[in-house]
Amino acid sequence: MFSTATALVESDEDLLEKFDTEHLDLVKNRLNALELNSEQLGQLMKLLQFDLTEGLKSEQGVVRMLPTFVSSNKTIMKSQSITLDLGGTGFRVYLIDSTGKIIHDTLEKIPENVKRGTENLMSFIASSIKKFFMKYKLPLNSKMPLGFTFSYPCVHNGLTSASLIRWTKGFCVSSLFNNVIKSHSLLGGWF
Repeated sequence: MFSTATALVESDEDLLEKFDTEHLDLVKNRLNALELNSEQLGQLMKLLQFDLTEGLKSEQGVVRMLPTFVSSNKTIMKSQSITLDLGGTGFRVYLIDSTGKIIHDTLEKIPENVKRGTENLMSFIASSIKKFFMKYKLPLNSKMPLGFTFSYPCVHNGLTSASLIRWTKGFCVSSLFNNVIKSHSLLGGWF
C-alpha cells in the first residue's frame, strides 16, 4: 500500500535525519492506520452513496441533502460573464471568458458588521462589484451573463430561485432568512 503522507516522510532525507527513529516509527504507524485498500475504499463509497441517497429522501438522513435543479445549457456562450462567490470570509468577483478562463478576479474580506445586516450585505456586494468594474475599466452599464455561488443551505424551488434555510459561516442576516432568493433579482437596483 502507498500513501502520499508516508511517501513525503520517506522521501525527504534531510527531514529524516532530524527525527529520531522512535518518533519516525510512531509517525509511520499512525499514517499506516489511515491507509485504505481497494476493498475498504469500495465499502466506503457504497456507504457514502447510501447516505447521500437517504439524505435526499428524508431530513433525518445522516448526510442531509437538498435537490438542486440544473439544466443543460445548449447555448454556447460567446461573451464574457461575471461570476460572484459569497463565502464565509470573502466575496469573490470574477470576469470569465467564453472558455471558462478567468480574465480578472478580486477577493474582498467580508467585515463582521456586513455579516449581520441586509442593507450592509447588499451594499457590500454592490460596492464590491462596482469596484471590480472600475478597477478593470468595465462599463458600468454593460450587460453580461451573471453566475452567483451562494453556498448556504437552501431549498431549491426551481432553476433560478431558492429559500434560505439558515445562515452558516458566521452570517446572521435575519431579514433574508426563509426569503426566496432569486438569481435574476438578488442584485437588482444595486449598481
